[in-house]
Amino acid sequence: KENSSAADTSKSDSSKEDSSKEDSSKEDSSEAEKPAPVTDAKLGSKWDSKQFSIDGKVFTLPCKLSDLKAIGFEPTSNGDFIINPKQGAYGTSLKNAKDVRITGTYYNFSDKALPLTDCSLADLSVDTYTSANKTFNIIFPGNITLNSTKDDVIKAYGTPTKMTDEKDSSLIFINYENSNHDKLEIQISRKTGTIRSYYRTIT
Repeated sequence: KENSSAADTSKSDSSKEDSSKEDSSKEDSSEAEKPAPVTDAKLGSKWDSKQFSIDGKVFTLPCKLSDLKAIGFEPTSNGDFIINPKQGAYGTSLKNAKDVRITGTYYNFSDKALPLTDCSLADLSVDTYTSANKTFNIIFPGNITLNSTKDDVIKAYGTPTKMTDEKDSSLIFINYENSNHDKLEIQISRKTGTIRSYYRTIT
């Protein structure tokens, strides 16, 4: 796929109990703010199945932006940006009424130039850098969610192609790649122990 930059650059004693409460309050998101455990039996189990689920509806990459619009996700800007045939663009988020955002690479698979809104989401990127996204119940293959841990990911997807776990880093990087060069990068927050970002690319 060819990419062209297209959009706005617009991720047991009482004292111990008290200490535990204080520490937990310092977390960047409370238990109440985290997505509740959810599953979707319609999703595949393998990381490279190209699927994800939002509000019980399963999407397969690449998916049409019109299908995401049907559940409330629209470009934050540059929706009328023209993408040439067989080319991609990136930079604009898709946002719903709750301010939940997803992004990635938008691709025009047709033989004629099309506005971004008539194209497809080819690569998917979701993170918890905004408060709205921390409660986003998007489900990935293997029933991985934004509330999943490093152990959850490895249990669901197997041994990573590469994992970078440096003690002085705030993030743990888990990477998978298959023989078709489809890729998945998951970043785990060392502070919360859960997914900070999920970035899925396809060839």
